[in-house]
Amino acid sequence: MNLQMFVDKAGILSADDLELDAEFEPQMRVRLHLATLKASHVFNAPQVPVGQNRFAPTHKKEWARFIHSLAQWERIGQPVELPRRERVFVAAWHFPEVAALFAFAREIHALMLVSQDAPWLRALREAGCTLNFQEPGAVRQLIREMQAGRVVAAMLDHAIPGTRCESAQLLGRTVSTPSGILELCSKHGYLIAFVAPRPEGIRIVAQLDATGQPAHELAQQYNDWLEAEIRTAPERWLMWQALPLR
Repeated sequence: MNLQMFVDKAGILSADDLELDAEFEPQMRVRLHLATLKASHVFNAPQVPVGQNRFAPTHKKEWARFIHSLAQWERIGQPVELPRRERVFVAAWHFPEVAALFAFAREIHALMLVSQDAPWLRALREAGCTLNFQEPGAVRQLIREMQAGRVVAAMLDHAIPGTRCESAQLLGRTVSTPSGILELCSKHGYLIAFVAPRPEGIRIVAQLDATGQPAHELAQQYNDWLEAEIRTAPERWLMWQALPLR
């Protein structure tokens, strides 16, 4: 999927217009097929209807909202109330409104961990609020920032090959969950604050003092929180394609 092309279009189109764009449907087709297939395997109970008629159209709409928010994040930032303390790690995931965290990170000068220097992150990068963890020296810089108590944020529902991970359970599957940041949270006495969308905006819905906790337990706790959110609204999780089929 040419994400940058659609982010550029979302600079002038509404999310609804983006969803109707002639190029959006063809490029979403494989992603929607995989997401629907995997969600159907997970939610095979009749009380959790995830059929083609419900899931795919809604999932497509949520992707359009997500891409629109990537293009418009400087205008749609939402406040997030952090616990009144230093050393907080904001544990996020891929939900449609997550880009609103970028404006919040810039406002409080938090450090957002990213896997690429995407064009839509330029303003955040220029403010000194991103760290591409795949660049040389990134780990050393992150350690220095956390030793100083800086607020850090990242999405942990998708592991990048070659990075430190722990095997943990999610939706009945064994998945690789990023663990390098969790190890540092444990070592440097960070509070993990798990965020999720709510009607009133992005909110901290769970938190845990990570001090001295094993990374594999922290990874499983994150996945438990994530699974609860996915089960509430499966169409709104945007990483279905990364979940193992079995």
